[in-house]
Amino acid sequence: MLLIFGRPSIQKLRSSVQELSSNISPLLPLIDWKLCLLCAVWYTVSVVSSNSTKSILRNFDYPVTLTELQFIINAAYCFLTVAFVKKYDAMFASHRHHLNPNSLYAGKESTSLLDKFPKGTFPMELNRYGYTLTDFLTPTLFVLKTTLPMGMFQFVGHIASHKATSVIPVSLVHTIKALSPLTTVLIYRFMFKQQFGSKTYLTLLPLMVGVMLSCVKNSKITADSEFFYTGCVFAFVSMLIFVSQNIFAKKILTFEAKDSKNDYFTHSLNYKVVKSESATSTPMLPIAMTPKHISPPVTPLLGNSSQSLNKLVINSEKKLDKMSVLFHCSSVGFVLTLPLYLLSEFSSDSGFSLAKIDRYVAGLILVNGLSHFMQSVVAFQILGMVSPINYSIANILKRIIIISCSILVEGTKLSAVQWTGLALTFIGLYCYDKWGVQRKQ
Repeated sequence: MLLIFGRPSIQKLRSSVQELSSNISPLLPLIDWKLCLLCAVWYTVSVVSSNSTKSILRNFDYPVTLTELQFIINAAYCFLTVAFVKKYDAMFASHRHHLNPNSLYAGKESTSLLDKFPKGTFPMELNRYGYTLTDFLTPTLFVLKTTLPMGMFQFVGHIASHKATSVIPVSLVHTIKALSPLTTVLIYRFMFKQQFGSKTYLTLLPLMVGVMLSCVKNSKITADSEFFYTGCVFAFVSMLIFVSQNIFAKKILTFEAKDSKNDYFTHSLNYKVVKSESATSTPMLPIAMTPKHISPPVTPLLGNSSQSLNKLVINSEKKLDKMSVLFHCSSVGFVLTLPLYLLSEFSSDSGFSLAKIDRYVAGLILVNGLSHFMQSVVAFQILGMVSPINYSIANILKRIIIISCSILVEGTKLSAVQWTGLALTFIGLYCYDKWGVQRKQ
């Protein structure tokens, strides 16, 4: 080979490749491989969850009952996961307590099984001597204050989403939910007074149009106008609820080792946003969190509530782990859904809904519960790494993948409009990441 090309030819080829790579690299988006892996897992379990939910509702038309079962299974998987990790973590207890007697995250030499998971996945006190599963099951006042709003989000969002899916086509539900990134931007713009450049709005347009076109099916809507508009309202409520949940969850799900006292997100409620080294380095953040762009805490609008708001800012230093959030949110969602479930059971003339579950539906519910649990855990992890706006963008791509996989499974041929929509969506994602994001200079 050397005789054919010669050493100068090889060096010239190598320099040409390096020059070509240096010319192409500015055009390529920055890649966070950890985030890509999490998104791949998220998309996979979301496809399973979405298709199994569709199959369940096709054979078991009780969306409220399905919501209750999802909450129960989610809480059960959380408890079993925590119990499993705690049991096997006890095998390393003596060595771990010798190196790190108080905290899970204090010692770098710890052999704890919990160290194999991302920080903030499990309770920090889980490996502490005397900590029992009863402590995990028993909610504190801080836990209730944190998870009660999210449980309400879950309660309303799940029922609205299932109700919309059972009334109108899935494509129309996803079309309405495709408005979530634009809704997130508008909420931050008008409620929190956050400024965005014109490029952000312009790059969101092809993304929105692309998703809407890709969600259009060839089949026409046959439902009457009454159920059609009811389903549209449910889908819009579901989208709005989950956007609000994402914004709220972003505050309570971000874990940091070091918190700066001067990093604040300027808005009227004076919430503190913890600055993340991993978050600021990711290419998906919409705003450069530099000291020049960050303002000190603003004065509360209501004078009588200054002490409570300042206390809220101080309490925001404390973060709940994701397992506790998921478990207690599922528990709160179950309790809030229970009256509606009992009302639907006693007012129904078709009998007890649980008695109509056969083996096939039961298997689908178990698979749906597992995939839904994994989807929630991975989604919480992703939400702790990126902003709510970019989480909505990732959610848009997830929706496109779900629709594409559903089309492949059903054997449906894509129309020219759908292919155009898919192309516009990926172009919009690239444009937003390349030009719509305000990065630190």
